[in-house]
Amino acid sequence: GYSLVLRTWLGGGANNEGLHFNCQQAFELRFDAPASLRQLTDMVLDLQWFLTLARGEPVQVLKVTGVRNGLNTPGTDFPEIIEIYQGWSGQERASRTRHRWEMLFNADDLGEQLGPMLDRWHTYRDRHATVLSCYFVTRFNEHLYTNHEFLFLAHAIDLYHHLNFPGN
Repeated sequence: GYSLVLRTWLGGGANNEGLHFNCQQAFELRFDAPASLRQLTDMVLDLQWFLTLARGEPVQVLKVTGVRNGLNTPGTDFPEIIEIYQGWSGQERASRTRHRWEMLFNADDLGEQLGPMLDRWHTYRDRHATVLSCYFVTRFNEHLYTNHEFLFLAHAIDLYHHLNFPGN
């Protein structure tokens, strides 16, 4: 199993217009046993899609940091850190300010239910993986032609109907 920890910190900076502060959040996954890269990427994708639905616009995971097999860097007492970075062409178009009333829900709304909600979401995602893939390809690829976007969404609806209403 694994547990999920939500960390929040206040950051700030200065520019010609004055000081500004922002609140940043990160999720920390803690595993009871070693996890494969495939398991980790599946969990990151789960979070990314879940948060995209909550936010109402694409949420991109830009960096994943971990410790490789709990091993120390040779010659030191420090764990060997592994970092995976992911680029996203839509990052510059992403809204930087999103107010809680513009979201379907946020982490504070879920409170202690965040873990069980993610478990239910994971089960739903497993059952509807092809449907969600067709939907999210349109959310994360704004450069698609309109006819391609339409076809992906129509295919998602058809797949959803086939999975949930067989024979009808």
